[in-house]
Amino acid sequence: MGGRAFRLSADLPGHIEELALVTDSATAEERTRTVTRAAAQRTLEAERRTAPAEEAADMTVARLDVAEHRFEEVADEIRQEAAQQVADLAFVRAELQRAGRRAGLPGPPPTAGARSPSTGGSAGGPRPCGRAGGRGCGSGP
Repeated sequence: MGGRAFRLSADLPGHIEELALVTDSATAEERTRTVTRAAAQRTLEAERRTAPAEEAADMTVARLDVAEHRFEEVADEIRQEAAQQVADLAFVRAELQRAGRRAGLPGPPPTAGARSPSTGGSAGGPRPCGRAGGRGCGSGP
């Protein structure tokens, strides 16, 4: 039995070291579990707070898509109306020119924005005589 006691006392430091390692390992595992649990709770809390914001963002994007589609529809309607008005204007102008030729009137009227030299164009010719008091007509003070 004396050999056994000696062997136990000789093995005791190794067993104590193993026990310390196991204890340290268990403590480390418990600490890891605690930290992991806390991190998971923080993550869940953050997800809970961000879920309404994500839903609001999704709804806003959907509304924006609808508004963009509606805008395109309105813009297309405006383009079509403008094209129709231009076509109507060209038709009326052509009809007026035909009626003028039948009535023996001179050529077509000048296009919008164009000014001939006789009506005060930029060529330095005479100014139109439609001003108040007749001033600037080139004939007298």
